Amino acid sequence: MYPVYVAKDLIEAELLVQRLNDRGIPNAVQNGFLQGLLGELPMSLRPTVCVLEERDQSAAQLCIREMVAALEAPDAPDVVCPKCAETSPGNFEECWKCRAELCP
Repeated sequence: MYPVYVAKDLIEAELLVQRLNDRGIPNAVQNGFLQGLLGELPMSLRPTVCVLEERDQSAAQLCIREMVAALEAPDAPDVVCPKCAETSPGNFEECWKCRAELCP
């Protein structure tokens, strides 16, 4: 296994794992089940995402850059539904209330 990313928590590690899985890159998380012991163990034992093949390291680094950019991107402004006038978060594709398609 080849470590490619040390996550701040298990949620961040799982976000990267999903991106890697979506691209067909075999991976694993080390130290994922140690989160409950972080008061007893050193903080250096954070979840570490690893790729299983050396050749996948550069593709994994691209996924990491994409994930970091997405996490740092500002939130999209709220959108008002043209059908029912209800406000939905900017990243929604359809209205949460009436399911009408939202225009960005």
